[in-house]
Amino acid sequence: MPGLFTMIFGQMKQLYTSVILGKFNFNLVATTLPLVILVVLTMIFGRFFCGYMCAFGTINDLIYRFSPKVFKTKFKANKRVDNFLKLLKYAILLFIIIAVWTLGISELNSINPWDAFSQLIQFPPQVLNIKALIVLILIFIGALFIERFFCRYLCPLGAFLSILQVFRIVKIRKEKTVCIDGCTACTRSCPMGIDLDNVNRVDSIECIECMNCVGVCPKSNAKLTVFGRVVNQILVIAIFVLAFLGFKGLAEKVIEFKMMHEDKERSINFGEHIPKPDGKRRHRHGNEEQQQVQNVDVAQGKYKDGTYVGSAIGFKPGLTVEVTISGGKISKIEIIDHNETPSYAEIPFKIIPNEIIKKQSTNVDAVSGATRTSVGIMNAVAEALKQAEQK
Repeated sequence: MPGLFTMIFGQMKQLYTSVILGKFNFNLVATTLPLVILVVLTMIFGRFFCGYMCAFGTINDLIYRFSPKVFKTKFKANKRVDNFLKLLKYAILLFIIIAVWTLGISELNSINPWDAFSQLIQFPPQVLNIKALIVLILIFIGALFIERFFCRYLCPLGAFLSILQVFRIVKIRKEKTVCIDGCTACTRSCPMGIDLDNVNRVDSIECIECMNCVGVCPKSNAKLTVFGRVVNQILVIAIFVLAFLGFKGLAEKVIEFKMMHEDKERSINFGEHIPKPDGKRRHRHGNEEQQQVQNVDVAQGKYKDGTYVGSAIGFKPGLTVEVTISGGKISKIEIIDHNETPSYAEIPFKIIPNEIIKKQSTNVDAVSGATRTSVGIMNAVAEALKQAEQK
């Protein structure tokens, strides 16, 4: 699920910028529900998302597992250096909030490594931003030497989730009095480099709940607990994953229900019959190189009733929409063809057409984490509207 990381972090930006700009509304809550769900679950369970659901963490794991085939020895960072470098991700999170989200220095998006990662695995391969690709390669090189390199030192989402899990009720406990003298199996198995030898409970906010220490303990001393009571770790992991995916799916159904209700209201306002003067769809491919938003406001009497088709570039070329004009206004927008990545396109496909119809304008807010797809929809609608202009 490579798009999940970007979607969640994009929703953090969307929520933050909407609040500081005073644009908080129901649509915002609906579109950021996956983030809200993850926040609540992390505060209760801890960073199970990092341990089990993040594709970027997974690729770091795979690279580190592969490294023994290239290098004969494992590299171990100095403990003091390691602890200092772990603070970097909090500094990166703060920098992104101030420089990118608040001050709007959009040029920094060009070095976004997880965006490059999500494009890298697309088929057919996409044209990658060179700067972002270089940063991604450097991260992969770091992952060869240090386990969970990106998660330990650089991940801003991990920094955010670390802060949230301070009060978690799910924790790993072990009685150090039962430990075998000189055994450091738990510490050696920890991908986040946490010193576990001399603790009775794992309170470190760096813990990603991976359960490596539980599985490797020779005396089965390390156990997962809730309020101090031992619980089945597989059951807890399953509850977290299913709860996140289940509530995320429910959030999507809420959005769909809201849009269906608004569609019914529009059908009453515009009438069930949508006239098509020519009985044909008019198709225009549009400017495939255009990446800027084409802002178009619908004016009464400007457009002829009918159904029109337009295309534009989203995340990939070929994003095509069908726009229905009724009573001189946009009454319906349907995505009829696209090459977008489903995990990125899912939310903007539901939100952007609805917002354009409500405002009767392509000048609407993009969905954070899926900006290219959002802009593609706006531009495709703008191209379709060109066909509907009264001559």
